[in-house]
Amino acid sequence: MENKKNNNEQEAPFALSEVFISRTDRRGIIRFCNDTFIRISEYEKSKLQGSPHNIIRHEFMPRTIFYLFWNKILAGLPIVAYVKNKSKSGRFYWVLATAIPTANGILSIRIKPSTELLKTVAKLYEEVLDFEKNHDFLKEKNKCLEFVLAKLKTLGFESYEEFMIQALNSELISRDHKLKATVKTNSRQQTRQKRLMDEVKNYVLDVDENFKSSCPKMAEHFQFVTVCAEACGEMRKACGRLENLSVNMSIAAHKLGKNGSSLSVISSNFHAASVEIVKKFSEFEKVFKEVGVEIYSIIFNTLMMRTESIMMSSYCDELLAQAHVSPEDINELETLISSLGEINKVFCMQSEQFINKLNYLTKDAGQLKSSFMKLSLIRTGGKLEGSRTEEIHESFVPFITEMENFSKQIQAPINKLHLQVSGLLKTFMLVKVDAQKMQFSVAQLARVMELLKNLNSTSTSQTQEAV
Repeated sequence: MENKKNNNEQEAPFALSEVFISRTDRRGIIRFCNDTFIRISEYEKSKLQGSPHNIIRHEFMPRTIFYLFWNKILAGLPIVAYVKNKSKSGRFYWVLATAIPTANGILSIRIKPSTELLKTVAKLYEEVLDFEKNHDFLKEKNKCLEFVLAKLKTLGFESYEEFMIQALNSELISRDHKLKATVKTNSRQQTRQKRLMDEVKNYVLDVDENFKSSCPKMAEHFQFVTVCAEACGEMRKACGRLENLSVNMSIAAHKLGKNGSSLSVISSNFHAASVEIVKKFSEFEKVFKEVGVEIYSIIFNTLMMRTESIMMSSYCDELLAQAHVSPEDINELETLISSLGEINKVFCMQSEQFINKLNYLTKDAGQLKSSFMKLSLIRTGGKLEGSRTEEIHESFVPFITEMENFSKQIQAPINKLHLQVSGLLKTFMLVKVDAQKMQFSVAQLARVMELLKNLNSTSTSQTQEAV
């Protein structure tokens, strides 16, 4: 008992380069786990396989986090969470877990956290545990979830989705910074199986390099929605002022009678330009709302694929360390590669559709800028006409002044929208190239896996014939 108590104070040895991999059915029963999982959990493989994944659950973990976890998974959505686990002897280890629903269950990939965010989350979990103690969790689980989300907002995360993206991105960047780059292998070993496994590992590294390139590019635009939403709010207010100003100018020009004929034309032109701006902004905002919903999903999918490529690289290292790769391991490797290929395929289609919307947004943002230039010309014409007589001058000076104030107000958000959208489009064009490179590497992985399977089948047949 004393040893168990001491172990509770100890952290299980877990290298930054290591990756936990497990696959469960839809009920959370473990069907596959890698060597890292087995070694650090301290359970036998035979004990882990067939057991529920909560065999490694630590009592420190709030129930609310797992409630959130299963809500996402059952909705067919991936989830990322910091999780404290417990080994068989009672040692603890923290992981950043990424769980991905698949056709046959759930794929779980866990890396070692290495950022200061872990300390923040550990403190948050203590607060959630205290909250759970004072509430009937089974009856008030949604209230507990609301507490978690409210706490995340105080930490600067507007939603759990935003937290997931920022956490995964920061941990991947930190991991890359602290680990040396993996060098491609060129095995001189005699067995054909080992040479093919080296080839698999090298193509996995190609995939990882492409994701490593894409993730930082995407993360640069994480604030895209917030920045554009603020600009749209400013534009919405400005459009309301614009319509009122247009109506008031028409009324003033009408009161001047013949003296106001030229200004009536200016007023009419101003009205037409105002209607055009309001219409273009309405079209822009409609597409922007769609893009705003999708961008988080695309950034998250990019980070997930990067996580999968890290998992694949780690698993290849485990298999290469073995004297011989078993048929079961080859089948598992093929399953993981197939999952990566499916996600990459969906990502490429999603990127293409997203780029089309960004092209549309860029065009709208450009037209907004052009419409604004028309307003500037109309304002200049109004200034000249307003100086012809004292009566006209007194009637139109307030409108001209308001037009100038309006121009100053609307220019900044229009420029901001155009800059943000064009910048995001440029990034996605680069990401699209990365995705196409990934497709090639994934196709090559499938080709080499077919060779590995054929080699394994031939070896099995020869062994049976010899017997």
